[in-house]
Amino acid sequence: MKQTLISRSGGTLLALALTAGANAADYHTYDRVVFSSGTLELGPYIHVKPDCSPNGRDEIKVVSGPSSGSIRVIQKTAASKFSGDFEHCTGRPLPELFVIYRPRAGFAGSDALQVDVISPAGSELIDTYNITVK
Repeated sequence: MKQTLISRSGGTLLALALTAGANAADYHTYDRVVFSSGTLELGPYIHVKPDCSPNGRDEIKVVSGPSSGSIRVIQKTAASKFSGDFEHCTGRPLPELFVIYRPRAGFAGSDALQVDVISPAGSELIDTYNITVK
């Protein structure tokens, strides 16, 4: 069973083909900037079938961090832009998961967090976010 985990890079969703039961994780590292009074939306994370319908809900686990802020996971319906084999899914409202980072009040500097995203089939995506708080 071929499934696809979608994650954001540079404002467009990239489709990453994952085989059910795959043992190797897919690792990504991102640099992000947020103002000390703001929040940072990381993601989205969504698991879809080739017909663009949701394919179960991913599980998001915090592997490490943040040390100078807090995070929460939210789900909201959004109509994102897709690329590649999933471009036909662009504009369709789909349930997407996001990690919301909020820096500690008065904090300015560097923070980091790592999330482990596990698909319903057990495929794994590990994202590391290096965050600069200004």
